[in-house]
Amino acid sequence: MKVILTQDIKGVGKKDEIINANDGYARNFLFPKKMAVEANKQNMSLLQGRKDSANFKKEQDKEKGEDKSFREYIREVAEKGMDQVSREEKATKQEEAKRKLAEMRRANREAESKKFGQSY
Repeated sequence: MKVILTQDIKGVGKKDEIINANDGYARNFLFPKKMAVEANKQNMSLLQGRKDSANFKKEQDKEKGEDKSFREYIREVAEKGMDQVSREEKATKQEEAKRKLAEMRRANREAESKKFGQSY
């Protein structure tokens, strides 16, 4: 029987992992202790939603980290003044901002194409 683990179980598997368990083990041990749920269509859909949500959160955190470094650069420029910041630093940050903007636009286009079933 296929089950989805709801917590880490030593020697069996990790949380959100799909495993094959013996029917008796699943029904008599895992299910009553809420350590697993049956891997039916509904539970698989919920699991996929949780994984998608976690991936989205990781991407958002990564983007926030990049935003933070750019904000720190802007703060540094404001404190030092534009004359004190090297040309190379300016060019690097401008290229980084352009790259990030292009990535965001590409991600938005991909999300829209998935949502509406169109390709650009």
